Formats: sequence, C-alpha cells, structure tokens
Amino acid sequence: MEVEQSLESNGNAHEVLIKTLEIVRAQNKLSHELEQINVAHALLKEEASAIEQSLSTKLKEVACLKAEWSVYSRFTLDLPDRERDILAKALKEDGNRAYESEEFTLAVSFYSRAIETSSKYDATFYANRAACYLRMTPQVPHLAVQDCSEAIQHSPTYVKAIHRRGTAYEILERFDDALDDFITTTSLDLTGITKDLGSVDRLLKKFATEKASEILDNKDTSLPPFSVASTYFASFRARMAGDIALLKSLEAISLADYQSAMLLVNEALDRGISISWRQGRATARNLRGTFKRVNRPPSPMMLKYLLDDLPAAKSDFLSSLSIYPDLTQNFIKFAKIRFEQDDEEAAFKCFENAIIRDGDNPDIYHHRGQESIILGLLMILKSLSALLHAFFMPSHVRLAAAYFGLKEFRRGESTLRSMLDLFPNRSEPLNYLGELHLSQHHYKDAIEMFEHAFEMKEHKAVAYIDPLLNKGRTLFQWKHDVGSAKACYMEAFYYDPDTLAATAMISELHLECGDLDKAASKIWWRSLEIGANRSW
Repeated sequence: MEVEQSLESNGNAHEVLIKTLEIVRAQNKLSHELEQINVAHALLKEEASAIEQSLSTKLKEVACLKAEWSVYSRFTLDLPDRERDILAKALKEDGNRAYESEEFTLAVSFYSRAIETSSKYDATFYANRAACYLRMTPQVPHLAVQDCSEAIQHSPTYVKAIHRRGTAYEILERFDDALDDFITTTSLDLTGITKDLGSVDRLLKKFATEKASEILDNKDTSLPPFSVASTYFASFRARMAGDIALLKSLEAISLADYQSAMLLVNEALDRGISISWRQGRATARNLRGTFKRVNRPPSPMMLKYLLDDLPAAKSDFLSSLSIYPDLTQNFIKFAKIRFEQDDEEAAFKCFENAIIRDGDNPDIYHHRGQESIILGLLMILKSLSALLHAFFMPSHVRLAAAYFGLKEFRRGESTLRSMLDLFPNRSEPLNYLGELHLSQHHYKDAIEMFEHAFEMKEHKAVAYIDPLLNKGRTLFQWKHDVGSAKACYMEAFYYDPDTLAATAMISELHLECGDLDKAASKIWWRSLEIGANRSW
C-alpha cells in the first residue's frame, strides 16, 4: 500500500506504473493457476471437459494479459529510474511472499519481472531466483548455477550466492566445484550464516572416495617424498653388515638413497644370500617388506609404511620371522600394521613378544612409546630406549615429547638441550629447540636456532628442510613478513620438490593474506597432484 500511495501522488505516469504492477500480479497468479489446471488435467481424466473449458478461458485471459503487459512494459521502460526501481522492489517483495508460501514457480516469475523492470543491477534478484530453482520440484540446479554465477560476477563476496551455487554443484555431482564454493563461504562467512563446515566435511568424504578409487586404479610404485621416507628410516638404527648386495642396500639407506636401497635389496634376494647368514636373509626380507608397505601419511613425528602392498609385505615379514625368529623389527612392524587396523591389543602383544626375545633392544621401547603417545597413553616408561641406548637420537626426542605431554616442561627442555652435546653434528636438536622457542614466542631465539640447523646441511648428502619451513612460519608470525616467509617455503621446494608440508604452509599463507582463490583452489589442487600417486 505504501508503494501504491507513493505512485498515486505522481500523476499519470504513476497511474501507468500502478496499472503495470496490477497486470504483472494478475498474470503471475493466472500462470500459477494454469499450472495447477494442467496437473489436474493429467490426474482427473473424468473431469477433462470442464477443465479444458476452464483452461481455454484462462489461456485467453493470459493471452490478453500478455498483450497488456507488452504494451505497459514499453511504458515501464520509459518511466523515470526512481519509479522503475520502486516497482522492481515491489515485485521482489511479492516474490519473497510467494517463496515463503512455497509457491516457487510464482516466485520465479516475480523475480524475473523485477530483473526486467529495475533500472540498475541487483544481485539479490538472481540469488533469490536461484533459491527458488533449488526448492521447486523437480529441482533445476543448472539454472541455479547460472543465476548464482551472474550474482557472483557483480558481487564476488556475496556469501548466499556462493553457498547456493555450491549446493547446485553438489546436486549436479560436480563435487570439486562445490567444494571450492563451500571452502570460500567458510572463509568469508565470519558470522556463520551458511554453516558450511559440515558441507566441506561431507564433500571431502565424497571427493576422497572418488579420488581414492581413481588413485588405486592408476597407482604407480614410486616412493613418497624424501622428507617422509627419511623420517621413517631415521627411526631405526643401522643394521649389521652382511653379503655385498645387502651391505650396499644398507649403505644406500644411510645416505638417504632409498630408491637405490630398494633395488639393491631386491637384487640381494634375487642372487641369494648366504645360507649360513640367517639374520642377513631375515633382514633382507624384512627390508623388502618395509619398502612394500611404506607409503602411508606420517603419524605425529613418525612414518608408517612405502608401496602399500600389505599382503606382499606381510608375506616377507612372516618369511623373515621363520628364518630368524629373533629379528625384533618383524614384531615392531607387525605391531604397526595392527595399529593401522585399529587392533591395539594385538599390536601390544607383538611388542610383548619382541621384549621376550630381545628385552634390551631400544627400538622396541621407542616404537611402543611412540604409539602410546599417539593413543593418549602418555607414560615415561614407554620411552626407556633413551636409557638403554644413549646415542639413539629418536629415543631422546620421544622422551622429551613424553615430558612435555606430562607438562614437565623444564625436564623436557633439559632433555632437548642435552642432545646438543650428544649429537653435535645433527641439525634436528637445534630444530626442536627452535620449535620450543617459537611456542614460547621467543622469535629471535627461534630464528637463530632454525638458521643454525639449516646451515648444517653442508654436512649432509641432502638438506633437512624442517628448519626452513619453521623459519618461514616464525617470520610470518613474528613480523608478518609474507615475502621472507614465502621465500623460505620456496627454498624448501628447491631441496624437496614433493614436500606436502611446504605446500600446506604456502596455502595457509595465501589464506592469511586474503587470497582465497589461490588458497582454496590452486594450492589445494597442487596438494592433490603431489599426493595422487601416494595412496594417502
């Protein structure tokens, strides 16, 4: 009524405007009645004659109204912009009322008239019409995508339009596009209007299932990134010497040349290992099984297993066990497989069998302590390998982690600092101390530790990239120095092109800087590309 009173006060032009509004409303209502009549015609054949007569009458009325609309629409376009915008607003309000009444076809008509009438672009007209397409039966998701894309083109941060387009993409099973839109709305929608975190989680599960099937069909046998494989093999001490091929394989592992190590251990088994050297034959099969199994994502501070061939890996471990039952690593790796299968009781039974055979072996307590921390069973007793073998560095790291888990911060820091004297040629202790300084916001001390740790790369066959990544993270948190942080991450890529950690950090950097396109799309797809052959 307020709109009509405003129009009546402005003379003949306003009368035309009011008449136009009445015609549009009548035409939309008649169109809705026509749809209902068509449905009734299909369902009630016995009333066909009466319905056809009514249909004919309504069609004539619609034709007359269309003719009148054609005439009055020309007058509408000649109206001043202010009057056109008032009329468009009234049509939008009619559309909103129709939507609330679940008359979605009628609402679409009102929003369409509003788009035609308005003198200026209004993204809400398109977003509202898209909502109707998603609610009507049957749904029309492709039209919803068109309208939402039109709205987003003129208003890139329009959260509702992005959310509705994501919903339409999901209906169309375009899960990658839907995921991009839901990630974007989650980043933009600080008020929680759309609550799209659940949508992201749901789509990730769908997308992961689809991609996992794709990856398994096209899986190759390449090794994982160096930084992942290196973490795994660093958790075991060097093995005893043996036949030439096996010796070369073990030497290749010590030089971080894992591809050569895998080829050499296969060569050793093909040529045959001395019958008298039972432990060597068992070690070779254990190592081959390890390469067949090691290709899982790392659990905290630890790698699992490489080519994801579980049956073949288990066969090698069993063969190794039958040749030399006291080779402790077989029990440790069986325990890890049991943990992967969520069979904790069987896993700890494997550790108990290992202790019965070789109770002084520090590897057992190191790995059992690691899995206990992961399971939340944080006990200092599980890290006894530091006491049994003073120069086995991962045990000291695990002992420090246990102290921190028990909130014994001074003892944890003391354990880390003692590693500087015990392992003067290793960069890892410096990196761990740098991480401790970073957690305490001692940024300058953290930078010093990370730089010193990375300088020690000159003494290694390959660079240890964790200090670089940590230095970049510290520079960003401390000074918000995006350029220097990114330079550190790119240098890490130079030393280890397949590192997922640097990819994730660059993605986070783009997100913090508000570059949603690169954060949500380009870097995400780069991560997927790196992991595509890894069976993650």
